[in-house]
Amino acid sequence: MKVIALVNIFLVFFISSNNKRTKGKTTMVLVRAQEQKKRTALVFGANGVVGSQVLNAILDNTDSFWTKVILVGRRFPPSLIPGDSDADKFKDDDPSEKEHRGGRRPEIVKIQLSDLTDIHEKREDLFGSKEENDEGETIDACFIALGVSNPFDYDLKYWHSIEVEMIASITKLCNQINGSGRGVKYIGLLSTIDAEEDPKPFSVQELSGTNDKGKTLGWWGMLKHYYRIKGLQEAAVVEGSKDISFVSLFQSCSIITKESRYGCIDKTIFAFHRLFDPILPKQYHSVKDEMLGKAFVFDAVQVLSGVTSEAREKNKVAKLTYVDFLKIVDGKGAEEKEEL
Repeated sequence: MKVIALVNIFLVFFISSNNKRTKGKTTMVLVRAQEQKKRTALVFGANGVVGSQVLNAILDNTDSFWTKVILVGRRFPPSLIPGDSDADKFKDDDPSEKEHRGGRRPEIVKIQLSDLTDIHEKREDLFGSKEENDEGETIDACFIALGVSNPFDYDLKYWHSIEVEMIASITKLCNQINGSGRGVKYIGLLSTIDAEEDPKPFSVQELSGTNDKGKTLGWWGMLKHYYRIKGLQEAAVVEGSKDISFVSLFQSCSIITKESRYGCIDKTIFAFHRLFDPILPKQYHSVKDEMLGKAFVFDAVQVLSGVTSEAREKNKVAKLTYVDFLKIVDGKGAEEKEEL
């Protein structure tokens, strides 16, 4: 079945040079909090297709579960947030803006950094010291949905620096926030089906071998290393989140958007899944970007609300695939999640 996944990866990356945020609104029903408290989400990758849907799901907020969302990134286009024309800051002056889709719209904070490398070393600059925050607000959940959209155009070293090293640093930051008394209990990562279970780290020679001027991975180089990169990414998150209670790895296959953004290539991959999804093993079923974004947020809400299976309570790390996405979004929990 890796052949199916490889074909889909090839097509997805072929059309992903210029990601555009999908349009449309979502309507979500959150698990109602057992008690009212202030909850904050930290989102990395909100500019991307999945990250933007994670943000949409948080903003739907019909039960006022989230009171604040902190976005961290290198840039924030004006179209990122519905109704937000200011690229630098969300203006919450108008009380009517706080009422959003049946609930109170979360406060939105944007932290714009030119470089996210080694972000864990900037914790105090971003969130203050432990002493300053012991009595303050908490960050309850971290969502990581970033990556390189077209790795075939880069060398292995650059790809690795973003999808392994940077994500490892982000995880360390989330873990440090927990260690500083600010309460991170959940971290969710956008991954892929069939990520290597026990990936071998790249050697210095491997990482520098494609770093000659003008030499890029190309399609076959990307496909050769894809599952290894994703496996190393997952391993970095699991290893770096030792103080975080729950880790969810969202192992999607093909991600389908509402609109055909890239012409005939989109139409081909969408048609493939319309035809073959009914007979494919469920883990290779396509998933809509909107559903995947909801699954991230709903899973965090369920965990933070204590609405989890006994198996999940006993296992820190869960690998989630399409069947789990359906169960999470339907509000049925995740009794059959694949546990580590």
